[in-house]
Amino acid sequence: MAGRIIVDRRATLSVFLVLFLFQISDAAPVTRAFQTAGSAADQRQRKTPLRRLLREMRRRLAEDVPAYEPCGMKYMDYSPCEDPNRAKKFVRENLAHRERHCPKSTELLNCLIPPPVGYKRPLPWPQSRDEAWYVNVPHKQLTTAKADQNWIRYDEQTEKFSFPGGGTMFHKGADHYLEELGKLIPLTDGTIRTALDTGCGVGSFGAYLLSRGVLTMSLAPRDGHEAQVQFALERGLPAMIGVLASKRLPYPARAFDLAHCSRCLIPWWLDDGRLLAEIDRVLRPGGFWVLTGPPIDWQHYARGWNRTKEDLSAEQDRLEAAAEKLCWRKYKQAGMFAVWQKPLDGECQKSRAEAIPPLCPADQDADLSWYTPMTACLTPVPAADGSGVAGGSVDKWPARLTATPPRIALGLLSGKPGAALAKSAAASSAVDAEEGAEEEARESAEGAGEEEGSGGDESKVGSEEEGQEASKEGSEEESKEGSEEESKEGSEEESKEGSEEESKEGSEEESKEGSEEESKEGSEEESKEGSEEESKEGSEEESKEGSEEEADEERAEKAQEESSKGAGIKEEGAEEEESSEGSGESGEEGGEERSSEEDVQRRRLQGESGMVVEDLTVEDFAADSDKWRQRVRWYKRSLLPDLGQEGGQYRNILDMSAGMGGFAAALGRDPVWVMNVVPVDRGSAVGGDAEGVDAPAHVSFGAANTLGVIYDRGLLGTYQDWCEAFSTYPRTYDLIQANELFSQWTSRPCPVEQVLLEVDRILRPEGVVLIRDDLPTLRRIKRIAPALRWDARIERPGKDDVVGKDGEEEVVLVCTKKYWTSG
Repeated sequence: MAGRIIVDRRATLSVFLVLFLFQISDAAPVTRAFQTAGSAADQRQRKTPLRRLLREMRRRLAEDVPAYEPCGMKYMDYSPCEDPNRAKKFVRENLAHRERHCPKSTELLNCLIPPPVGYKRPLPWPQSRDEAWYVNVPHKQLTTAKADQNWIRYDEQTEKFSFPGGGTMFHKGADHYLEELGKLIPLTDGTIRTALDTGCGVGSFGAYLLSRGVLTMSLAPRDGHEAQVQFALERGLPAMIGVLASKRLPYPARAFDLAHCSRCLIPWWLDDGRLLAEIDRVLRPGGFWVLTGPPIDWQHYARGWNRTKEDLSAEQDRLEAAAEKLCWRKYKQAGMFAVWQKPLDGECQKSRAEAIPPLCPADQDADLSWYTPMTACLTPVPAADGSGVAGGSVDKWPARLTATPPRIALGLLSGKPGAALAKSAAASSAVDAEEGAEEEARESAEGAGEEEGSGGDESKVGSEEEGQEASKEGSEEESKEGSEEESKEGSEEESKEGSEEESKEGSEEESKEGSEEESKEGSEEESKEGSEEESKEGSEEESKEGSEEEADEERAEKAQEESSKGAGIKEEGAEEEESSEGSGESGEEGGEERSSEEDVQRRRLQGESGMVVEDLTVEDFAADSDKWRQRVRWYKRSLLPDLGQEGGQYRNILDMSAGMGGFAAALGRDPVWVMNVVPVDRGSAVGGDAEGVDAPAHVSFGAANTLGVIYDRGLLGTYQDWCEAFSTYPRTYDLIQANELFSQWTSRPCPVEQVLLEVDRILRPEGVVLIRDDLPTLRRIKRIAPALRWDARIERPGKDDVVGKDGEEEVVLVCTKKYWTSG
């Protein structure tokens, strides 16, 4: 099948190239325009047939994109990187078999994960906290395995699960459990905002913390209790599949205000306290660790646990000693609760009598934790600020959401999100200026055909080499078609006409001319095929599409030109500033005083991105926050009126490239939660192809590692390599956003189609994907969308929508996943 598609596409491409050469050789005004770069009218004549030809090529070749078929029903709850069948193949030491183990590229599924037969839209929040449809998660195992602990119940009459809030240690329910804990630590005054619950069960701890203003990352492995995290997500709670094992948790250092474990039965003191040191890494200075269950309060529970008092007493002594070596102090112990607190600064770390575990190496990145081995070492904290808190203090919630994060205020981060994209655009514009118009037009025509062809091949990921090459080739050629050619032509035309009014007039005339000619040609062509009705419909549709795309191209060329000018000026200024700073630093006595963490981060970013990046500033943060407030206001007003509404459709939200968390912050007071992802890259390693190798990971595309900033704001998030599957179940999210992610995919070792299949897996039926990117990228994804059973449309702000700065264009592809089942 793939071979036949390739042959058909090449034949189609050949026909169109012949037609193209015939047109340019037969059209004297066009030829004269190429040779002499004459009047604006000649240039418009030149662009019209070329654009019309390219659009026709895109339309015809888009028909070659085959639809993906549904996978078998056995894959209904398939999580590729946490597959219990694959887990059996890996060593059990340190629970490594329960960690992420992704399939190799040759093992990837090239089909759509089906929902259960009879799947229903999840119950709205807050009803979903207490109830869920059985048909959506058709697993009754926990109702019997945990019947005595009151985790979950099933009602045959309503065909719903209910969640009474029980748990292994929640004898009177999670709400009462938290009332008792609240007597020991400040749960309701905003001091504690982010929490980590390891071994979360069905998420009741986090569910009842929400009413206290605390956002909890619920974490549990996919094991014998296979649906526990799935239930948490179906309830509308933040949760991930994960386990404390041999690798670091995928969160930055100093992320959580509270870590909790209830009857988790983990020997925390083994291996020099390695697991406890990992809790220390992700815990903020001054944060709390809460443990209930063995060995805490062994005097009362020993008989029920079927353990001797001597054994439990010795176990608690070992636990106390391990915590003391981390410089933790025993904050309080009352009844079933034991609470430790991490120190506010690093003074104790430097003065420990016994350096076990030792301090982690200074050049080790404390934040980045994607397949990073978990070692028995104590993570050094940064220097304290004026408040005496290592790495800076954070405001109480909700002021914390909008306050400048200390990692930015103290200059602990480098690299602006999207910096690589801006650099790429500037480089592209420089190439445009050097290429000849005739050669550029020829290459654009060839590139359009090749890109369309690669789109058809790439929709099947099975042929990995073809998919990767096609992805890169398609993206590059489409970029030339959509922006390089038009940017250059627009620039020449504007400079020669010398007036904005003439340029505008030319654009309108060209749009009208292209629309009329396409309408006429489309009508004649279709009438020859024998259907007057189809001729009329095709003519109208093509006319509309043609005028819309020409308008898109005019806007794109202006935006590209402005971007390249701005980038050029900025780079010049940066070089001058760097030169002046270099000469000034030698004369300053304290100029070289910087924290080791900042230096390491800066060197790492410069080495991997291949460019010097600028510090994130307070101004950058404020501008980013304002921008996302405007965008979310537009989303709510025009694109997704249900967004942020009580009882609305959108509860679980994913931001695939979250930057500083501006999107989530703009939704921070709405009844939703957002999983913020900072993309990472393991170089050439693709999924399970790097299995068993500790491949170095770094933040993708030369952007800053901003996940710590996101946690500073009181939000949740994780790292993720989008060439791999996300650590969650199918049908997790109601809304997914990707901001400037796919246009940078040419450097990635997997095709875009593979990522889109993963997006479809974790998106609920009738869920929505918002993709913000450049026009060529959006058009390419729009052509793939029908193969995924998505409806797709391109949207722009209306006249009454204030979005972005003057001259900046906002374009969003809105994709809606259709409801379908295999049964």
